[in-house]
Parts: sequence; structure tokens; C-alpha cells
Amino acid sequence: MHSNTLENKLKYIKEKWFIIKDKSFVFEYLEKVSIYKLSRYFINFRDKKNVDFSEVINHYLFDIELRNLNLLLLEHIENSFKSQFVKYVWDNYNNQDIYVEKYKEERIDFNNEKIKLFRKFDNDIKKLEWWKISCWLFVEKLTFWEIVKIFRNLKFEYRYNISMYYWIKNINIFESWVFSLKYLRNLCSHWENIFNRQMTETIKWNRFERIFEIKQNNVYISYFSVLSIFNIILDINNVYEEKVFKKMNKYNISIELFWIKKKPSVFGLDSEAWKVLVNTLYSFYIKKSKDFSERKEKDSDLLADMPNFNQTHMI
Repeated sequence: MHSNTLENKLKYIKEKWFIIKDKSFVFEYLEKVSIYKLSRYFINFRDKKNVDFSEVINHYLFDIELRNLNLLLLEHIENSFKSQFVKYVWDNYNNQDIYVEKYKEERIDFNNEKIKLFRKFDNDIKKLEWWKISCWLFVEKLTFWEIVKIFRNLKFEYRYNISMYYWIKNINIFESWVFSLKYLRNLCSHWENIFNRQMTETIKWNRFERIFEIKQNNVYISYFSVLSIFNIILDINNVYEEKVFKKMNKYNISIELFWIKKKPSVFGLDSEAWKVLVNTLYSFYIKKSKDFSERKEKDSDLLADMPNFNQTHMI
């Protein structure tokens, strides 16, 4: 479609098997949203005919609100991850022995990233020599993507300590989850469609695959599950899943759409059923301990004593 006039948009919509019942509602969004952006949701109606185009717009609006909910939780996860990163690498961040040997030549280490950061002349660091940038300040300035890349280059003991803060004993599982979440963070930050998207990052599961008979966990339902589990781990009491299901009800979105072309074996999941499922997954993947609350309190006291740290980022 070469022209972006309202007439051509309407012609294109009708050619794509849609009908328009509420013209004022549809016209309002056609004036401010490109057809290309809306066309990302056409796949949700691939098996239907004479679909009201208002439903496409509702899917677009649902995706916007879902991204906002995700970004809120992802910010908590990112800040928590950065805090643990500094805690376990605090005394060693200039020590080259903390990195895996295979990354010796091309590794992404603190010093290289610090120099790059210094060259950006950030307002918080432009008056400092690069070697005087504290670990706290430096990590705070890194993006989630950058901190995850450095994390991958660390030796096992450092990665294991950070993973065990979240009670995830399997390092491969933890790395897969964190890498997938940094990918999701990037999608949400750039306003990409997410709930009906085939992801490029595949989450490692085994129990989840058996429940839903999914061979490749690169659909949003797997990401939704990991976010729900992290919500439990961090205990931030933001009823994340309930908010998502309320948005689904508001825009008449079925959870089956999260699978894209894969047909799930479980239908009719509501907020309560989802909580049962997530708690089952949580019990399977997370190491439970009686001293969980005691450990969190001890960690909070330790982090409070650390210098150069913005306490507003504490979970």
C-alpha cells in the first residue's frame, strides 16, 4: 500500500477480510496508528472471516498495556540483578581471574566497559578519572543487556552465587531465563508487539513443556511464566498476574493467543488457575529454604551499608 490516506487504509482493511462496525472508533485509530503496526495482530484472526476491525485495535491496545505491566516488573528484576551482581563481585571487579578462560581475549570485562562509559561523558562521572568510578555507580549506569553480557563471562562460582540468591540451583536454567528477560526488556522498551510474537530467545524448561506439550518455548506464555516466578521470588506484591488477566478480560483476549500457532493442551486458564500452575513451577525450579526471609533481611542490611548506592532502587 503506497499511500497512507484514510481511503487507502480502509480499502486495505477490507481486502484483508475485515469489516468495520464502529466507524468512529476505527477511524480514530487509523488517524494515529499505522496499518503496518496494526497488521502485526492480523495473525490472531487468521482462521476467521468478517472480523470486526475493532478487535484488531483492541489487541493493539492490550499489547500496549501488557508491555507497561512487563516493564514495571522487569525494572524490579533488573535492579535486583544489579544489586546482587555488585554484592558478589564487589571486591573482584578489577580482577581478571573472575572471568571464564575461554573469554580471555574477547571477554566483556569491567574495565573495558568502564572506559566506554567514561568516554560518554555522563554527568555523574565526567569529573572522575575512569579508574575511580565505583562499582556501584558503574553497574547502575549499565543497561540490563550489558550487565547480562558481563554476567555470562564470569566464572561459575560468581554466576552460581548470583543464581542462588534467587534459589535457582540450575545455572543453565537461570542464564536462559535472564537472557530471555533481557530480550523481552528490549522488545518492550522499543514498543514491539509481544503477546502474539514468535520470540528469537527460547526459554529452557522441562516441566512446563510436559504441561503444555510445547517443544520450543519461544512463545509469550513461557515468558509470562518466568515473569510470574520472578514476581514470587522478589515478593514485590504487585499482583502481576491478576493485572494481566484483568487486561485480558478488558479487551476480550484469550490466553490461547499467547501460543500463536501452537495449540495448548490446557484451556480456560483464569487468574486463579494460573497461580496454581505458577506455584507448581515455582516449587519445581526454586530451592525452598526456611531461612529465606532471614537471608533477605541480612542481604538488605548488607546492601544498606554499601557506599554510592541509590537506595530507591532497592526491592
